[in-house]
Amino acid sequence: MTTPQEISLREAAMHDRAPNHLLLEDDARFAELVRHVLADSAPEFRVEHVGRLSTAMARLARQSFDLILTDLDVPDSQGSATVRHLQRAAPNVPLVVLSGDGDLEVALECIREGADEFLVKGTLGFQALGRLIRLALERRQRMMALEETADRTTLESIGAHLLRVADRTGLHVSVLLLKVDRPGIGDSPDRTEEITALLRRALRRCDVVARLQRSEWAVVLVMQQSDSRRAATRLTEALVAGAAGTRIQLGVASYHPEGPETVDELIAQARRDLHAVRA
Repeated sequence: MTTPQEISLREAAMHDRAPNHLLLEDDARFAELVRHVLADSAPEFRVEHVGRLSTAMARLARQSFDLILTDLDVPDSQGSATVRHLQRAAPNVPLVVLSGDGDLEVALECIREGADEFLVKGTLGFQALGRLIRLALERRQRMMALEETADRTTLESIGAHLLRVADRTGLHVSVLLLKVDRPGIGDSPDRTEEITALLRRALRRCDVVARLQRSEWAVVLVMQQSDSRRAATRLTEALVAGAAGTRIQLGVASYHPEGPETVDELIAQARRDLHAVRA
């Protein structure tokens, strides 16, 4: 027969294993609402609330968290700078923005700074918050597990998430397909790593690059729709400047909710658009 003491010890052990989330929010009433919602929809989560970025940074320095929920405008930080500071303090911790500002540029900048999700207060059904947090946790675990597997698998996993973010926020996602021709590039690991490194240096944190097959790379860009061709020019210029003698073919496909539904379909569309950009 289980004694009350054994039950208490078991409950304490379960509490210790519960996912621990940090909530940065200067509106105490909204913070309490988030706590109540998660208590109902995701009772396994523990939430620690702080009202200032400096306090959040101090907490992150001395203890580990599974996820960060944050407002953008708090007494000692404003806008996407809040995301940047939190990301630098805890780069491997999923970060969800709960913002009162639904401006597209604000959402884009937060994604660029490394936010996993951008949710607008008042438009999200709060009962879905627990589900979105679980998805963010699972996605980050999956991404970490995929670090040593094929680039194509990683691209599909992260790309699918970016398409969902685009549907919800109005951000624009484009796929660039690059065929890079240099003598011996398909047979030399050093050459392929050189091209990948050049691409990564020309990209931002929110963009994703993966080698698909011999001499072929795909890049997923998060941006304003009108910027996709400009980004393509920037990438090809970086390749030409950093790898003399490179011949490049480029194809572009932009995501629309009524168009291709997966990253694979966007890659196929970009492949049909391939054209030479460097003789």
